[in-house]
Amino acid sequence: MTSLISSQKVSKQHFVPQYYIKQFYNKNNKVYRGCIKYNHIKEVTAAQTFYVPGLYDIEILGMCFNKIESYYSMMENYLSQLYNRLPNINDEHIMNADMTKTLKSAIAMQYFRTKDMNYDIFTHYCTNLVSIYNEKKDFMLDEFSFINEVELSDFEKRIKKGVRKNKKYALGLIRLLQYTVLPFLLADFKGGNIKIIYHKTNKYISSDKPVVCTNIEEILRFENFLYPLAPNILVYSLGADVTEELIRDENKVNEYIYKNAKEYIISEDETKITRYLKN
Repeated sequence: MTSLISSQKVSKQHFVPQYYIKQFYNKNNKVYRGCIKYNHIKEVTAAQTFYVPGLYDIEILGMCFNKIESYYSMMENYLSQLYNRLPNINDEHIMNADMTKTLKSAIAMQYFRTKDMNYDIFTHYCTNLVSIYNEKKDFMLDEFSFINEVELSDFEKRIKKGVRKNKKYALGLIRLLQYTVLPFLLADFKGGNIKIIYHKTNKYISSDKPVVCTNIEEILRFENFLYPLAPNILVYSLGADVTEELIRDENKVNEYIYKNAKEYIISEDETKITRYLKN
């Protein structure tokens, strides 16, 4: 974890990758960002869109872990692989195992990194790291060997002690795991029935919560969520909220994205933003 420490600080720390936002660019190489609270629309670049200063700077016992955004370049690599392969996808194509794993990795990392995530929901997992790891040890060794059981055991002991004594460093350790290891450790990469729709024309908006799912347990199983990869590409898995009826109607999809956004929605088309801000 010391590899996540740097003497240089990044001022703008993005909780949605710039590579992703660029998929929604208009002809000016910018995106329209609508502020839900104030009904305000602004045309911005990807670098100006979704960031918080110091979001991923984590202080633990005098050490500042400040290279987490650089670590997230891994996610952009996953996304670039997907975008390169998507043009040949047919409507509602059920993806092969390799592509599904890549997509699930990107989905899990994105869901865990947004600024609204409350560390409290991860405390239970972080006090049971070793048992969670051992339940899927063979898979983890094969697919995510960078996750080390010995390190997990050390984290678990420190977090248990810190939580019990209400120490501030426990929060830092939990956040560090949230942004690095937990997406891979907790997600069920063998579960879920992910599908994808690829349109010839642009249909969808996105938001500051690109992966739309209201329950962390469901996203860990890759169920009942949707994820607009681009204005013409939708990834989804059916459930109580994400139904066939919803998926068939892009207006209902966009309404669902809008209702689950925290502060902002984005689109390459200003009229789409206007439509939802005025509702």
